[in-house]
Amino acid sequence: MNADRESELAPGTRAPRTQGERRAQAERSLLDAAVQLIAERGIERFTLAEVGLRAGYSSGLPAHYFGRKDALVAAVARTITERFGDDLERHLVLKPGLDGLLATAAFYLDSAAADPQTARALSVLLGESLHRPDLLAEIARINRLGTAELERQLAYGIEQGRIRADLDVPSEAVLILAGLRGTIAQWLADPEGLRIEALRDAFLANLRRSLAA
Repeated sequence: MNADRESELAPGTRAPRTQGERRAQAERSLLDAAVQLIAERGIERFTLAEVGLRAGYSSGLPAHYFGRKDALVAAVARTITERFGDDLERHLVLKPGLDGLLATAAFYLDSAAADPQTARALSVLLGESLHRPDLLAEIARINRLGTAELERQLAYGIEQGRIRADLDVPSEAVLILAGLRGTIAQWLADPEGLRIEALRDAFLANLRRSLAA
């Protein structure tokens, strides 16, 4: 829209959204609806049509945008982790090394406490991926990205002299990610009996003790 057309708009009104903006909004709404249904029912017990209706669109829109249900489910896994990465960058000024690693772990657990529905959906996806080749490929890619960032933090901490130099860095990164996910899964299974804040504090303390030079 040019400046002359924008000047004709009444104060406080917005320019009509473009087709691309409308599609992006629809995709976000469909993915949000899929997160809700996966958290509530798991992967098997919902349909593409239900995703569309839950999102406030037609029952056929998810199939139009994503094709198959497996493709939608893989997109949900990708979206959850991408949103986490975006939130992490917005909320934390990451310092490489031990401090950044501890801050990332704390944010991971705090994010689950703030949005247990999304945390539950991700836990479902992680478990179900073992039986779904398309989803397994996406989870493997997500795992590689997550552990690569942890490896970077660990390696920098070793260079700083704040993290033990005798660590097997790739293995340690896998164990940290697995520990975070496992902690969240146990909390989701018993939120009344377990306090996520206490689990976070204990996890960070143990992580610091095990890594510190």
